[in-house]
Amino acid sequence: PALDTEQHQNQVGSSIIKIMPNKAAVVAWQALMASQDAAETPQHEAILRSCCEYARGKVDEVFSGTKFEDECRTAIAKFPRLEKSELTMGRILRRGSFGVFTEVDGIRNGQMFHTREETGTDLVITENGNKKPARKNQSGHYTIKHLSTEIIADPAKLIQSLMNLAVDVYFLSVLDHPNIIKVRAIGHGDMFDKESFIVLDKLYCNLDDMMAQWKRQCKIFCGIRGKIMDKSGSKKANFCRERLTVASDVCDVVSFLHGNSIIYRALKPENFGIDFEGKVKLFDFGLARKLRMSNRLCDGTYLLTGKTGNMTYMAPEVHKCKPYNLSADVYSFAILCWEILSVERPFEGFGTKLHTDLVVCKGYRPKCKSSWPKEVQETLKKSWSKNTASRPKASDVGKVLQSWLVQGNDKMNLKEWK
Repeated sequence: PALDTEQHQNQVGSSIIKIMPNKAAVVAWQALMASQDAAETPQHEAILRSCCEYARGKVDEVFSGTKFEDECRTAIAKFPRLEKSELTMGRILRRGSFGVFTEVDGIRNGQMFHTREETGTDLVITENGNKKPARKNQSGHYTIKHLSTEIIADPAKLIQSLMNLAVDVYFLSVLDHPNIIKVRAIGHGDMFDKESFIVLDKLYCNLDDMMAQWKRQCKIFCGIRGKIMDKSGSKKANFCRERLTVASDVCDVVSFLHGNSIIYRALKPENFGIDFEGKVKLFDFGLARKLRMSNRLCDGTYLLTGKTGNMTYMAPEVHKCKPYNLSADVYSFAILCWEILSVERPFEGFGTKLHTDLVVCKGYRPKCKSSWPKEVQETLKKSWSKNTASRPKASDVGKVLQSWLVQGNDKMNLKEWK
């Protein structure tokens, strides 16, 4: 029937939301999107508006009524606002589940988002009449995170992506840490709109890419060529120190989040990028949550969504949909730390059924290298223990890694690390 009133349009949109992710609703949405002038039809506008409002309501549930929400809103109000037309878009850098990261080649109004204190150089130059981020040390490069047409065409993905983008802005607006990516500007319109976007510092690769590079280096150091090229072992020591530094930085940012009562829930190599200086940066806070006392149980755990994050790094209690706390992140970090130090994939080849049976139910874990310090081995084993109470704090794990790093610098014993 014709959607002749706004109330009727909202009712239709809401009914589609309620049955989501019913396949028929998705097909109906995609049919509307595929039709000519779909964006101008009342049906499309009603569904789109309902999706946006549903996402807004869900994000409000996460942050509303807290002091943290007030801090976020105050910080967000200070961000520069841009129209997408003011940006000259470059190549697509990465397609994620909840958004697309596209390089920003130019900013028409010439706004500068970095400060001289951060970079020590001017950030905007004039080139053929166009103002662009300065390329002197590549610190002026930005990327834009926005929604793809594929995401907009799927109501369930649209809602999830809008929520992810909004939660990203909330957290990144107030978190200031050298290993957390910075938001530099946001879209001029409503945050819960299909055209919403955020401007971030550009990352040149992620930790997953670094892992692939480290694997190639490992093969060289373990072969005859490596022994000939590195007779003193100093290159191998530097290679080990590089990975240990990354692991220590990752642990430091997890400890920082926990100090602010924030659980990240999505630790994995793909969510850490490398900037132009080679520093590791955490991004994508879509699954992060600020712990609320109203959700806290008497045993110190919280009522949080289960099966959240990547299965490989997911703590058993999260996989089993039990209440959990910050120690779930410690488990995830321990698995990720083992991966960084060993340059091997944890639970490689494990399908869902095998992972559930061996890792979640029977407590199977990766084996630590015998060449690692005993304290490091014991700390990792405690960190990924099934007993959540025995897991150390992220800050304590960081102290152990820092101690190993300092010893390596003093005694050069890292060249013995296999």
